[in-house]
Amino acid sequence: MNEEIILSSTAHNGMKIEGVITLVGNDGEKNSWRAEGKVDGTTMAHSHHATREEATKQAKVWHNSYREVHDLKPEQVKERLEHLRGELRAERISYGELAELQSLAYYIEPGDVELLEPAGVPEDGQKKHRFVQYVHTFYGADSTLYPMGATFEQIAEATQILIDRGDDVAFDSVDREKVRDIMIDKFGLVFPTGK
Repeated sequence: MNEEIILSSTAHNGMKIEGVITLVGNDGEKNSWRAEGKVDGTTMAHSHHATREEATKQAKVWHNSYREVHDLKPEQVKERLEHLRGELRAERISYGELAELQSLAYYIEPGDVELLEPAGVPEDGQKKHRFVQYVHTFYGADSTLYPMGATFEQIAEATQILIDRGDDVAFDSVDREKVRDIMIDKFGLVFPTGK
C-alpha cells in the first residue's frame, strides 16, 4: 500500500497537516480507497471509499479542517471548544468534531472533565496533561518567560520520553527543565539567551 499525499502544509503552530489517500484493495474490477487526515504523522480520522475521487475529496476536507483548527488564535480556540461543548451537550457531535476535540486537547483547562474525557484524556493522564500545559507557559511561542516556540505536541512527546526512560517523574520544575533539554536535543529548539 502506497500512500499518496493529496495536500500537505504546516500550520502556524508548527504542526504538519496532511490529507492522504491509499489504495487498500483491488480485486480486479473493484478498488477500495482509504482517506486519512493526519496531524504530525498521526491519523486523526479515516474513511473508506469506492473511488479515488471520493477518497481524494475527503482527504482534502480533513486537511483543510485540521489546518483551520491548528491555525486558530488562542481566543478562537476557546470559542471553538465552547462550540464543541455545545455539540456534546446536544448529543449531536460528529466524528470529525470529536477528532477536532482530540487535536485541541492541550488547550482544554485542567479539570474540565466534560471536554477532557471525550477528547481522549484519561483521568489518570490529567496530571501529565496539566504538566504539558505548565511547560508550555514557559517554553511555548507566546511565552513571556522563555519563548522557544515549543508546541503542545513537542512537549507531550518530550514528557513521554522522560517517563519512558524511567526517571522518577514528579511533574515539577526539575522535570520541566529536563523536558526543555529533551526538546532542545530532539527538535532543535533554542533556549533564549539574554533572560
